Amino acid sequence: MTDTPMNRPSSGLGVFALILAIVSVVLAFIPATSGWAILTSIIAVILGLVAFFGGRGRMLGIIAIIVGVVALILAIVFAIIYGFFALIF
Repeated sequence: MTDTPMNRPSSGLGVFALILAIVSVVLAFIPATSGWAILTSIIAVILGLVAFFGGRGRMLGIIAIIVGVVALILAIVFAIIYGFFALIF
């Protein structure tokens, strides 16, 4: 018998949550899409929690939660900044 590690299938939900979190970070920096970034980052965090507690893809779930929370904070901060500058100009 060969000594190879078992190929465990990864969680598609964890991968999707991570991709959605990364897209949220990108959307947070675009002035017209900060609201969408807030929405997508919340969904990414929820999907990351489901992937984490689902058992498969726990590491991807943790990473998606972290990136999603960072994206949510960035989106809120930039939405406030963009809104402030919209009032001035």
